[in-house]
Amino acid sequence: MFTLWHIAQLQKLAGELNAETCSSGEIQIKKDGKKFLLYLFPSFGGGKVSVPAYFQIKTKMPQPSWPFEVRKNDVLDWIAEHVFFEQDFQVGINEFDSEYFITAENQAWAKRFFGKDAVRTSIATILSNGFHKISSSNRELRLIMYIKSTDDCPSIDLIGNALEKMRHLYS
Repeated sequence: MFTLWHIAQLQKLAGELNAETCSSGEIQIKKDGKKFLLYLFPSFGGGKVSVPAYFQIKTKMPQPSWPFEVRKNDVLDWIAEHVFFEQDFQVGINEFDSEYFITAENQAWAKRFFGKDAVRTSIATILSNGFHKISSSNRELRLIMYIKSTDDCPSIDLIGNALEKMRHLYS
């Protein structure tokens, strides 16, 4: 359910970021010639399917890429790998592979992409600073932060840092 709190948070962020609000309700930021869209999605659902509230930053990827998703490893990843046979892509660097769960549609592309130091460093910074997931599909790069309470909305500094680090994921 979209609440007055969500509207107030988006308006506050737009004001602090000196950004435009699109007709879709997203906040649009232009930085270094690149357009970023920020949005706060309310939780919805009930019964068997429920989606928590989340904050999203997305941008278009200028070059073709294959779909991927990265998140920090958690207890459920063992189940995903061993029960549902979801493959965890391995970069080949133990410290990185033990910390993150990666799904990638194209293994050869993923090896080149995740093999870059700047990409791994950006992912580590983004996911250690409050964001929960980085994904790409349909030439869109997305950062997701789940919001559990009204205190969880990201700060301007966190957003600015994420925008800077995203540059390494699409350049």
